[in-house]
Amino acid sequence: MLAIKARFQKTARNTRHNLGGLRLHGIPILILGAALAIGYTVQQVRDSNWRLERHQQLDDVAHIHAILLQRQLAKYTVAAHLLGHQLRENNGELANFEAYADRLIAEIGGITNLQLAPGGVISRIHPLPGHEAALGYDIVTNQYLRGGSMKAIESRTLTVIGPLNLIQGGVGIFGRYPVFLPDGRGGDVFWGLASVLIMLDDFLASTQLGLLTEQGYRYRLWRMAPETGEKTVFAGELEGELAAPVTTATVSLPNEAWFLDLAFAAPQSHSPGYFIGLALSGLIGAGLAWIAYLYLRLPERLRHQVERQTRQLEAIAFYDELTGLPNRKLFIDRLTQAIHRQHRGGQAFALIYVDLDMFKNVNDTLGHSVGDRLLVAIANRLTDCIRKSDTAARIGGDEFTVLLMDIQPPANVAQLANNLLAVLGAPIEIDNHTIQCTASIGVTLCPDDGEDPEQLLNNGDLAMYRAKQLGKNNVQFFSGAMHDEAERRRVLYDRVVAALAEEALFLVYQPVVSLTTGKVVSVEALLRWRRDGGTVALPAEFIPAIADTNLITQVGQYVIRHAVRDIGAMNRDRRGDPIGLSVNLSSREFNHPDFFEAVRNALGRYSLSPALLTLEIPEAAFSERLTGTRTGLETLGQAGVGLSIDHFGTGYASLRDLRHPVLAVKIDISLVAGINTDEDTFKLSSAAIAMSHLLGIRVVANGVETPAQLETLQGLGCDMAQGYLFGGPVAPGELPALIRRIEDSDLDNQQAGSLV
Repeated sequence: MLAIKARFQKTARNTRHNLGGLRLHGIPILILGAALAIGYTVQQVRDSNWRLERHQQLDDVAHIHAILLQRQLAKYTVAAHLLGHQLRENNGELANFEAYADRLIAEIGGITNLQLAPGGVISRIHPLPGHEAALGYDIVTNQYLRGGSMKAIESRTLTVIGPLNLIQGGVGIFGRYPVFLPDGRGGDVFWGLASVLIMLDDFLASTQLGLLTEQGYRYRLWRMAPETGEKTVFAGELEGELAAPVTTATVSLPNEAWFLDLAFAAPQSHSPGYFIGLALSGLIGAGLAWIAYLYLRLPERLRHQVERQTRQLEAIAFYDELTGLPNRKLFIDRLTQAIHRQHRGGQAFALIYVDLDMFKNVNDTLGHSVGDRLLVAIANRLTDCIRKSDTAARIGGDEFTVLLMDIQPPANVAQLANNLLAVLGAPIEIDNHTIQCTASIGVTLCPDDGEDPEQLLNNGDLAMYRAKQLGKNNVQFFSGAMHDEAERRRVLYDRVVAALAEEALFLVYQPVVSLTTGKVVSVEALLRWRRDGGTVALPAEFIPAIADTNLITQVGQYVIRHAVRDIGAMNRDRRGDPIGLSVNLSSREFNHPDFFEAVRNALGRYSLSPALLTLEIPEAAFSERLTGTRTGLETLGQAGVGLSIDHFGTGYASLRDLRHPVLAVKIDISLVAGINTDEDTFKLSSAAIAMSHLLGIRVVANGVETPAQLETLQGLGCDMAQGYLFGGPVAPGELPALIRRIEDSDLDNQQAGSLV
């Protein structure tokens, strides 16, 4: 028993010794193992995050460049859509194809040529040199091109095709737009294809893909060829494989897709410091420090990336893309800060509101490209004229603002504004064109004129508008009277809105008499407003309040509808020749997209012949606005509607303007009033009548009130006249009786002083 007990005690001692040795060596090993495991785990997590980050970087860069490719190609291929739309508008005929193609190429840029393929066979190419081999090529039946062409026809949408090897040599990209024309039975029929060609080399040169190599990337641009189903690489790394990681972004195009593969030029298998981290992880202290460093470093890198991307987004959100100046949002922010500084320190500042005069004419005559470069030149001049503490911004199409800080004394602002006016008005050379673009400038001061950003902007706008009214190319300071006038116009505007809804607007008509036959040939529709209390307001009392708003187009369409209705009804009850109708229009009405359709609808609804309707446009509006309304004029002219220039002789129109489809001119009442009392007025009236007759244009004298005026106008050969000598404006129901009285009397009696 003792021997067994001794043996048991020895075994127990050995067991305790072994356990102590295991604990002595095992715990450090476990700690080391744990440190190594923690270090390895941390490194693996970091390595994974690093890979994700680099892959995300690749994704972002590839996606951005894919979007840029889509936008660049969309910019070019939209020419095919515009060309197809023009063909559809002209029923498949485009006699001025070359001129139209030249204009599209000049405005869009980057286009090699435009093509027409009626029935799928290329018949016209412009410009042609170097592409003669493509003429007569059937792009619908040809096996090589059939797939893309049929895709465009079946989808009835613009389709991108290519890049393809061209029969005339080189590699090109096509944008094809299918053109369908009405078949007269409620359906349509395929006419052919309108195409735009962009040479691949030219397209690639216009993109930013070349920057990828400079920035440490390798790329490959490819597509799946629809004819063979094979992958076709046409840009970037044409051979070999890109080293992992590789990301692919889709360039989504109409009925087509390209793919952009992107990889780093010098790929790494592991994140920086990976093996060093593993080595240091064997030491618990160093491993913990290394782990802390890794986790502190990762958020820091993310922070820098967020800051970089935030700066990029701020550049997009707060700066004008064309000029690089602050936009409206950033300007209001700086204006708000200036107001806060003024509250704290009392430093006054000025807001200058700049609007270019006749900028639309530059776009219309020289093109939007020249207009954009003019805006950039103006922006540079603004920047050069101000201090670093000031702010120049572009807040609209041709509208700029300047924030002049700490003006001491405020009287200096007038000199600064006038200097700015002179600098902006100096000639600018663009593409061999000398452009002198003046400006209208409004100035408002803080705190004198207000302490609210929107209020100050509105004040500057009102002052600028006043400068426009005073003839443009001048400086006006804001005053309380401007605010009162704006408020008066706003109230008047609201009252006109209510009057239109309550049908308090009504029409009266004044006869126009032939000076050769003594017959009433037409009447002029004149608008009136019956206000509360029964008083009647003339147009001059309320039209200016709505002339620059969309309400004028509603009032204009109201006048067209009611005037056509009244005269159409009168002519149906009348015996003898029908009476014509003339209606006054503002430039805003005439340029409204729905105007011409409203005229056609009114004529059709009330059965008035288009030949009986004459539209009168003020001379100033005619000379300034006609360029943008040529198509509408031709449409109404083809329907038989006449066009007349009102207030003729006030100094706006020119012989060049009269080349447009003008039926008649109406001599301004100011000339008629002085025709017998002022020799210069007599000469001017005589010249206006002679010039108009030389161009085959009839002349109407407005405001004839005395027999002497009538006799003089007859002697000068004036065709027609209207005025109180014959009769004043009357309601529709009184018009037939007035016409009979005029026609029952004769012009000799009127010259003798017997008024009707």
